[in-house]
Formats: sequence, structure tokens, C-alpha cells
Amino acid sequence: MDWNGWISLDDNPSDMTKRINKMGRTVLPGGIDEINKHLELDIDNIPLQVPLFCDVKPKATRKMFQIYQENGDVVACIGNVLNSQNLLIFQQANVSVGISPQPLFRCKRCNGSMNYYKRGDGKIKRSDI
Repeated sequence: MDWNGWISLDDNPSDMTKRINKMGRTVLPGGIDEINKHLELDIDNIPLQVPLFCDVKPKATRKMFQIYQENGDVVACIGNVLNSQNLLIFQQANVSVGISPQPLFRCKRCNGSMNYYKRGDGKIKRSDI
């Protein structure tokens, strides 16, 4: 993977998610504050071009969306509508698409609100689906 393959949005990224060069220096900023500082000092715009973020929490996602928007980008977001934390993230984005995942099996008695049951041999009873 490229040297700019990902950025951690955690203020204290783990050693596994830090990007360190051969001289032992951090290559990319880690955390929202460091990304902001990097962009404000006009070092470069690499944080806006990185395709993947790790150590992401909802608040950091909203802040990263805001950084993109402040730098003239349009933010599109796709996410699970059943996760209530995604609502504020959807509102921050310019365009949002909510997906409602469907369970693999749906019980006729509870319409999928409970887990399906298996018979003793591990097979699902057809009358319960």
C-alpha cells in the first residue's frame, strides 16, 4: 500500500495505525486536530486525498466531513439507517444514502425481530421462516 494509504482519526493512534517513515518520523497527521493544523499551515492537502480513515468514531467522522466541506469538497455518505449514531453523520454530509439491511432469515411469528431457531440437526425449520 502507498505511504499515504490511511489516516487515523484518533488523537492517539496506535503504533499499528501510525504511518512512520524510515527516519522514524510520522508521515501523515493523526487525529482531527493534527489534520486541521496540517491544512492550516498549508503544508499540503494530502489529508484530503487519502482514501481510507481508521480509528473512526461518529464525532470524528462529522468533523472530517466538515474539514472536507470547508476545503470545497462535496461529501457523500452511505450508511446504515438502523444505527442511530449515523443520523448526525447523515445530516453533516451534503448527500446521504441510508441503507436498511435485511436479515438473512425472517421468522413468520416475530417478523424478524427475534433470532431464528435451528433444529437439533442444525437445519432451519421451513415453517418458522
